[in-house]
Amino acid sequence: MKFHLLAFLLSVITLILSSEQHAFTGTPGETLRNQSKAIITIMKNEKKMEYAREITGLIESIDTIYGNAYARLQKGEKVIVFLDPAHGKMSNGEWQGGLASLRQSCRELPEEYYSIPLSRKLYRILSANPFIEVKSTDDYMELLEGNSDEYRNIPFSTTVELANKAGAFIILSQHLNNVSMIHKAGGTSNIPGIHVVKSRWGKSMLSYVRDVYTGFLTLYNKLDASGFSRQYAVNLRSLHIEDNMKANNWQRGAVADDRFSYFAEFPVSIIYESGFISHPGEEEKLRDSIHQDTIVQNQYLALLKTVKEVFGIDISGAEALLVNNCGPSSTELLKLSRIALYYIKNGESERAFSVINKMSHIYGKSRFSKDISYYKQIKTTIQRADREYSTALKYTKKKWHKTAARHYRKALNIVGNAPVYSFYRDKYKSCLSPVRKTAARQRETVTETQSRSTPLITQKASLNRKIILAVGTGMSLEKAVTNALDPDAETLKKLLKSFQNAKKVSWVKKKTKKKTRWVKVVRNINFKEGIYIVSLDKKLNVVKADRVNSVSLDADKYQNQQYLKNSHFARREKQRAL
Repeated sequence: MKFHLLAFLLSVITLILSSEQHAFTGTPGETLRNQSKAIITIMKNEKKMEYAREITGLIESIDTIYGNAYARLQKGEKVIVFLDPAHGKMSNGEWQGGLASLRQSCRELPEEYYSIPLSRKLYRILSANPFIEVKSTDDYMELLEGNSDEYRNIPFSTTVELANKAGAFIILSQHLNNVSMIHKAGGTSNIPGIHVVKSRWGKSMLSYVRDVYTGFLTLYNKLDASGFSRQYAVNLRSLHIEDNMKANNWQRGAVADDRFSYFAEFPVSIIYESGFISHPGEEEKLRDSIHQDTIVQNQYLALLKTVKEVFGIDISGAEALLVNNCGPSSTELLKLSRIALYYIKNGESERAFSVINKMSHIYGKSRFSKDISYYKQIKTTIQRADREYSTALKYTKKKWHKTAARHYRKALNIVGNAPVYSFYRDKYKSCLSPVRKTAARQRETVTETQSRSTPLITQKASLNRKIILAVGTGMSLEKAVTNALDPDAETLKKLLKSFQNAKKVSWVKKKTKKKTRWVKVVRNINFKEGIYIVSLDKKLNVVKADRVNSVSLDADKYQNQQYLKNSHFARREKQRAL
């Protein structure tokens, strides 16, 4: 134990001496003493020198940027704000926020047309504050200063790398919206109707958009356990509402966004979505210079207010004032959360869970409870996925490859596409690939055996497979059924009669003086505008029809000729025989 501790202290010394950025001013012993009990326990229990060095680097970075902020401002240091170059020009010369990503406005203008003037105005306000320094990429800085009208598109990972190198306190990313929460409304305007969209996991969905979408929303970093990102979004919402701006219905305009998993290597970050350029009226308002001034002024004031509330420092005047000693809580939570994420990134589940448990034990009943809830969710997600993975391994050993593949897929579905789970996703995929190939070879062997005696016949969707019926705006039932099933004329008549006579049966409680009994209620189904999942019997009678907001375009589960090309009734040309 003494050897490990000595080696660890030597690693701290090496790190401090080699660091090109700010370093601790004390000795290694003072460094350990200056940390909380929870941090010291984690550092002392870490036996891997590589992990110890990198965790020490994380702690050092957080102490440098967020610790003793008032004392550092008194010495002339500044709060560094990194402005993310949102979208930008691609290598082919097109704006990434335009047609290339279907983000163009009603006027078919790219998102950058609206984000650039907002970013320039915010830059001028931030730069006027003596305690704030703005940094970004060189070409984006040229644009912000008015020396250029173009800048290069970079990925989130590059933004994070540059912000870390700059010693940034926060990343701010200026965007405009044209999506309805998760779903893109389709086309160049924000209109109701039935659209093919992508879910947050990238799956194709058929979705019925009922309303137009308007209002601002602020996406805050769900991984920020300090509460700063969340409080900033809440403060900005209050300021905007005071200026008669409308908040979007999605979490009332302050949205905990797990897409910030792309910012997993940076603790405090915000994405502005200051209005819908896919809504004609709102786009027109966003072109107004006075409205733009209101937006960026509130973005700036929200930053000052949140620094004051979370870190107890007022930087709104000519000198920085310590108005409240908020204690080390926020900084400690940042450290613990970054350590937990580091372990998750390296697949050290139990160590990550141990840190998350410490966060929950110390701060679970404090004002930070909302900010650490996502980490408890991460823990539960990994545990669920690993249970499926362990089950898959058992079936792999038994050579039940099809069953094993099913459990590997379940594990993958549980972790989803969030980059915070990248280690686990790669682990599950690496195991799934060989068992899936083995299962496929087994199926091919069976098919080959069958083909020797029985000629293959082209298959169509089974009659009992559920039907997706999409009734568009002003669309007749006949047109909807034709689109969904593509039947011949005679079958279409039968189907229309069945759909027109469709009934919905439900049971309701009816109270009488003597007793309460269940009563059967039969209602006609009116196939008005929307999406329906319909089941037929062998006589083509509608036995069930449920109206849904959205449905996965899964050809193995549903039939629909328009979207899935797999109707049981679809007309096919007869093959000519020799």
